[in-house]
Amino acid sequence: MSNDYGMNADPADGGDAASYEGYVYVATNPAMPNLVKIGSTAKGDPQTRISSLFTTSVPVPFELEYAAAIADDPVKVERALHKAFQPQRLHPKREFFEVEPFQVIAILKLLDVADITEEAKSEVEAEISQEDRDARAKVRRRPILSF
Repeated sequence: MSNDYGMNADPADGGDAASYEGYVYVATNPAMPNLVKIGSTAKGDPQTRISSLFTTSVPVPFELEYAAAIADDPVKVERALHKAFQPQRLHPKREFFEVEPFQVIAILKLLDVADITEEAKSEVEAEISQEDRDARAKVRRRPILSF
Protein backbone atom coordinates (compact mmCIF):
# COMPACT_ATOMS: atom_id res chain seq x y z
CA MET A 1 0.00 0.00 0.00
CA SER A 2 1.50 3.33 -1.08
CA ASN A 3 1.26 6.47 1.04
CA ASP A 4 1.21 10.18 0.11
CA TYR A 5 5.00 10.27 -0.11
CA GLY A 6 5.35 7.59 -2.77
CA MET A 7 6.62 5.07 -0.22
CA ASN A 8 5.28 1.61 0.44
CA ALA A 9 3.76 1.81 3.88
CA ASP A 10 4.64 -1.75 4.84
CA PRO A 11 7.85 -3.66 4.11
CA ALA A 12 5.70 -6.75 3.53
CA ASP A 13 4.06 -4.87 0.64
CA GLY A 14 7.40 -4.24 -1.09
CA GLY A 15 8.75 -1.42 1.09
CA ASP A 16 12.44 -1.20 1.90
CA ALA A 17 12.84 -2.50 5.45
CA ALA A 18 16.17 -0.65 5.76
CA SER A 19 14.38 2.70 5.37
CA TYR A 20 12.26 2.14 8.46
CA GLU A 21 14.89 3.13 11.01
CA GLY A 22 17.45 5.89 10.84
CA TYR A 23 18.00 9.63 11.10
CA VAL A 24 16.83 12.90 9.60
CA TYR A 25 19.32 15.75 9.68
CA VAL A 26 19.48 19.45 8.92
CA ALA A 27 22.83 20.78 7.73
CA THR A 28 24.28 24.03 6.49
CA ASN A 29 27.50 25.02 4.79
CA PRO A 30 29.03 28.49 5.16
CA ALA A 31 30.09 28.35 1.50
CA MET A 32 26.40 28.03 0.57
CA PRO A 33 24.74 30.88 2.46
CA ASN A 34 20.98 30.80 2.87
CA LEU A 35 20.76 27.12 1.93
CA VAL A 36 19.77 24.25 4.20
CA LYS A 37 20.21 20.58 3.36
CA ILE A 38 17.41 18.35 4.62
CA GLY A 39 18.41 14.71 4.43
CA SER A 40 17.99 11.29 5.93
CA THR A 41 20.19 8.28 6.40
CA ALA A 42 19.46 4.72 7.34
CA LYS A 43 23.04 3.64 6.75
CA GLY A 44 25.09 4.54 9.75
CA ASP A 45 24.65 7.71 11.72
CA PRO A 46 24.25 11.40 10.92
CA GLN A 47 27.90 12.11 11.77
CA THR A 48 29.08 9.68 9.10
CA ARG A 49 26.64 11.10 6.57
CA ILE A 50 27.65 14.72 7.24
CA SER A 51 31.32 13.79 6.94
CA SER A 52 30.66 12.05 3.62
CA LEU A 53 29.20 15.26 2.16
CA PHE A 54 32.60 16.95 2.38
CA THR A 55 34.05 16.02 -1.00
CA THR A 56 36.49 17.73 -3.34
CA SER A 57 33.57 19.62 -4.90
CA VAL A 58 32.65 21.25 -1.57
CA PRO A 59 35.07 23.92 -0.28
CA VAL A 60 34.42 23.55 3.47
CA PRO A 61 32.75 20.95 5.70
CA PHE A 62 29.02 21.00 6.38
CA GLU A 63 27.76 21.95 9.82
CA LEU A 64 25.18 19.76 11.50
CA GLU A 65 22.35 21.98 12.74
CA TYR A 66 20.00 19.24 13.97
CA ALA A 67 19.79 15.47 14.00
CA ALA A 68 16.82 13.34 14.96
CA ALA A 69 16.63 9.59 15.45
CA ILE A 70 13.51 8.33 13.68
CA ALA A 71 12.11 5.04 14.93
CA ASP A 72 9.75 4.53 12.01
CA ASP A 73 10.65 5.46 8.42
CA PRO A 74 13.06 8.42 8.28
CA VAL A 75 12.59 8.63 4.50
CA LYS A 76 8.89 9.34 5.02
CA VAL A 77 9.75 12.17 7.41
CA GLU A 78 12.37 13.54 5.02
CA ARG A 79 9.95 13.47 2.07
CA ALA A 80 7.26 15.22 4.12
CA LEU A 81 9.73 18.01 4.93
CA HIS A 82 10.75 18.23 1.27
CA LYS A 83 7.08 18.52 0.33
CA ALA A 84 6.45 21.17 3.00
CA PHE A 85 9.34 23.31 1.76
CA GLN A 86 8.88 22.58 -1.97
CA PRO A 87 8.41 26.27 -2.89
CA GLN A 88 11.83 27.00 -1.37
CA ARG A 89 13.61 24.06 -3.01
CA LEU A 90 16.55 25.17 -5.12
CA HIS A 91 16.65 22.22 -7.53
CA PRO A 92 14.07 19.41 -7.81
CA LYS A 93 16.75 16.70 -7.65
CA ARG A 94 18.77 18.19 -4.78
CA GLU A 95 17.97 18.40 -1.08
CA PHE A 96 18.80 22.10 -0.66
CA PHE A 97 16.22 24.67 0.40
CA GLU A 98 16.25 28.45 0.80
CA VAL A 99 14.95 28.43 4.37
CA GLU A 100 16.33 29.09 7.81
CA PRO A 101 17.43 25.99 9.73
CA PHE A 102 15.10 26.86 12.63
CA GLN A 103 12.07 26.49 10.33
CA VAL A 104 12.89 22.85 9.58
CA ILE A 105 13.97 22.16 13.14
CA ALA A 106 10.68 23.53 14.50
CA ILE A 107 8.72 21.00 12.46
CA LEU A 108 10.98 18.13 13.51
CA LYS A 109 10.55 19.08 17.16
CA LEU A 110 6.78 18.72 16.76
CA LEU A 111 7.23 15.08 15.77
CA ASP A 112 7.94 12.23 18.13
CA VAL A 113 11.68 12.12 17.44
CA ALA A 114 14.74 11.78 19.62
CA ASP A 115 16.93 14.89 19.40
CA ILE A 116 20.52 13.64 19.12
CA THR A 117 21.99 16.91 17.85
CA GLU A 118 24.52 17.64 20.58
CA GLU A 119 26.00 14.15 20.60
CA ALA A 120 26.15 13.98 16.80
CA LYS A 121 27.51 17.53 16.49
CA SER A 122 30.33 16.74 18.92
CA GLU A 123 31.30 13.67 16.92
CA VAL A 124 31.15 15.54 13.60
CA GLU A 125 33.34 18.35 14.90
CA ALA A 126 35.83 15.88 16.40
CA GLU A 127 36.38 14.38 12.95
CA ILE A 128 37.06 17.73 11.24
CA SER A 129 40.70 18.69 10.94
CA GLN A 130 41.99 22.03 12.21
CA GLU A 131 42.79 22.95 8.62
CA ASP A 132 39.13 22.40 7.65
CA ARG A 133 37.90 24.38 10.67
CA ASP A 134 40.19 27.27 9.70
CA ALA A 135 38.86 27.22 6.12
CA ARG A 136 35.28 27.23 7.39
CA ALA A 137 36.05 30.19 9.65
CA LYS A 138 37.50 32.13 6.69
CA VAL A 139 34.24 31.70 4.80
CA ARG A 140 32.29 33.11 7.76
CA ARG A 141 34.55 36.15 8.07
CA ARG A 142 34.30 37.27 4.46
CA PRO A 143 32.60 40.65 4.24
CA ILE A 144 29.36 40.95 2.34
CA LEU A 145 29.95 42.95 -0.80
CA SER A 146 27.39 45.46 -1.94
CA PHE A 147 27.62 46.95 -5.41
